[in-house]
Amino acid sequence: MTMTRLVFLICLGWSAGSARAQECPGDPGYVLTVDRALPTGAIVHATLDTPGAAKALVLFSTGPGPTRSVFGDLCVSFPLEAPPFPMDVPASGQQAFDCHVPCESKFVGRKMYLQFVALLNDFSQFGRSNSAEVTYFDGGCGETCPTPADADRFGQAGGHAVTFGCGTEPDVKYVFTGGEERFTEYGDKTASLTGLLVDPNDSNNAWRMNIEFAGRIDPGEPVPTGSPKKELAPEAYIENGGPVDPATWRYYLVTAGTLTGERNNVGCTIQVARMGPAFQVGDGASGKNIRFGASGWLDLIRTCRDGVPVACTGDINIDLIACPPR
Repeated sequence: MTMTRLVFLICLGWSAGSARAQECPGDPGYVLTVDRALPTGAIVHATLDTPGAAKALVLFSTGPGPTRSVFGDLCVSFPLEAPPFPMDVPASGQQAFDCHVPCESKFVGRKMYLQFVALLNDFSQFGRSNSAEVTYFDGGCGETCPTPADADRFGQAGGHAVTFGCGTEPDVKYVFTGGEERFTEYGDKTASLTGLLVDPNDSNNAWRMNIEFAGRIDPGEPVPTGSPKKELAPEAYIENGGPVDPATWRYYLVTAGTLTGERNNVGCTIQVARMGPAFQVGDGASGKNIRFGASGWLDLIRTCRDGVPVACTGDINIDLIACPPR
């Protein structure tokens, strides 16, 4: 199975527990599998199964249909809640992806509907999947795992989670290690980013990150001054026909915390504050690719045993994925 971490702008219709709606079973061999009840703030796993390699369109709606189409009757209502989302299904006939449920109370209790249609790559047939109905419940918002944001065809210079340099020192690119790193969003509009950062070229250059975010601005609320910061190629954004819609991003006005030195950095502490645009979270928000992620810009002050403060600047560029079981 090919695993692609494609996170759509809003997880607008997932059915739970391998559900197949009785009234809309779909065509044989076209199966959508996902959970029936979804917590807000979570990342949810789903799969598409087809008889072979195919081009699929995932449809998101707030109503169950039926809607007449060239594919036959669809079990989603039109207009759709979001544009149809294209996916390539490999020759194995199975494609998996993750969907992010927004950390917003307005989704609690809502029902959404999902279905896909697919055309086999040899053009021999097309088909409709079963429909999927989901109800969102209050997840208290949840935790995701931050990973380095690798650049896709829309981005540049990825492959790190955090980068910073102090004084005249060159910038160093750090990655999380140890498996305990977490980005956690809370119901009171705060969040935290924690974990062990290590220089992949020098494992003794390590820092324990503990950053807190506050003052979340949700989609539909006034966007903070200087936001969004759009670092992808112009064609990535919705106004140019791309998949990334910054109107779906959320922002944190306050960034504060510490990096505590470990290994060769024992005795050093770095104070962290926001610099420039607000910390942003959403599909394409890492500035490196179109996946679900986040980015922020940091004003840093490093103090070591000599007590002399040194000014530093840094960036956060992370993908946010489902965490493995502990």
